[in-house]
Amino acid sequence: MKKKNIIIASTAAAILIPFIAMNATIISTGADNRNQSNNSGEEDLNLTVQIHTNGAPKVEQVWTTIISNFMDETNIDVKTYTGVNVNTQLKAQWDANTPPDFLFVDGSGLSDAAMVKDGKFLALDEWFEDATVYGGEDKLSVIVDKNLIAQFADGKMYTLPIMSHAGGVFYDKNFMTVNNFSIPSNYEETMEEGKKMLEQGVAPLTYPGQYASYLLWSYLMPAYAAYEDNDFFNAICSAKDPEIYRDKRFKAVLERFKTMVDANYLLNDTVNYSHSQSQAAWFNHKAAAIANGMWLEGEIASSLQSNPDFLMYYTLSPLHLASQPSTAVMDGNTIAIARYGKHQENALKFAAYLLREDNQARLTEAYGYLSSLRGFDYSECDLTSCARQSFETIRSAKNLVYHRYDWGTVGDIFNTVINGIVDGSLSIDAGIERIINEAKKQ
Repeated sequence: MKKKNIIIASTAAAILIPFIAMNATIISTGADNRNQSNNSGEEDLNLTVQIHTNGAPKVEQVWTTIISNFMDETNIDVKTYTGVNVNTQLKAQWDANTPPDFLFVDGSGLSDAAMVKDGKFLALDEWFEDATVYGGEDKLSVIVDKNLIAQFADGKMYTLPIMSHAGGVFYDKNFMTVNNFSIPSNYEETMEEGKKMLEQGVAPLTYPGQYASYLLWSYLMPAYAAYEDNDFFNAICSAKDPEIYRDKRFKAVLERFKTMVDANYLLNDTVNYSHSQSQAAWFNHKAAAIANGMWLEGEIASSLQSNPDFLMYYTLSPLHLASQPSTAVMDGNTIAIARYGKHQENALKFAAYLLREDNQARLTEAYGYLSSLRGFDYSECDLTSCARQSFETIRSAKNLVYHRYDWGTVGDIFNTVINGIVDGSLSIDAGIERIINEAKKQ
């Protein structure tokens, strides 16, 4: 087995970044630089990858396993930069066009839309159309769910989905049962059950105000998708027509949310919480529910192990009306290939390797996410009860919608508007105008 050189960026920032910066070769921006470093005609057996991880042991281990197996099968030597802060620590290398060859597009510190706009990613259209899964004959363009492929401004494909997920709302089902609380499935039930929760000193909902996008995509955006109008939903997500935010349906969802705020259904001071603070508040039953992503279980794995009576349970957003369908908004977890990477062919080979069924099973088990492969069979996967239950909930949703467009900085302003509604500093009308003004800048 080749020895894998793993550099943990989160613990080596002071040494790693200056070293790379001093030894980097600035590559001309005039060409794609496909395997430019190999001028001898010999096969280049090197690859560098950048993988953001959230600290969950299962996530760290799955990448170690997959990369080690990849090296064994291909004889390609992989240097891996990983950690919670890896995106910010390697930003200088992306800016200088001396980046790692392969990027897992995840975590804070990077924007795929901005990187595409700046020409940092390789266009994958031609490769994707004819490429096959590593070691097999199945074309990626046939087996990958194309609904998960992000749509960028120039119409080209720059990222490849390797997993998928949907935000949602999590409960401790045992806590809900003991306290005779029902888990709401729509807005009307949410308002009714919230009264019972407050009477017993429990806030109906918490979210990390420092990362309001958790609430936006887990709670509010599914309510927009529940109108079953894809043109309306896609227009909101793309921000191409700022006037879409004047649609009465857009305001109606915010009005429902504000009714919850006015009823004190959101945990006091949650607008100022970090993700860990909101997790702790929910786990300690100060709030009955938390709006979050499917990564939540991995982040609190140690807490769940120490409290076996805590029965983590996933639901779709209940902000839609009773007359509307249960709705899941699917998002792709993607990878990209650096346009100025030195080993693009090897990076593309690794991408195809990740889409092999055995590796899809490994990733699914570690992350608790769904596969990006169409019709993937989860029956043999070693999933937690919550992960399996969440998969079933998503797949049984009456309305499945895909988030495929980027709205630039509109999302940042939307997050500010959400927090402004929660803390009372913004009215709905003022918030909508702020979103419209930002959309006009895109």
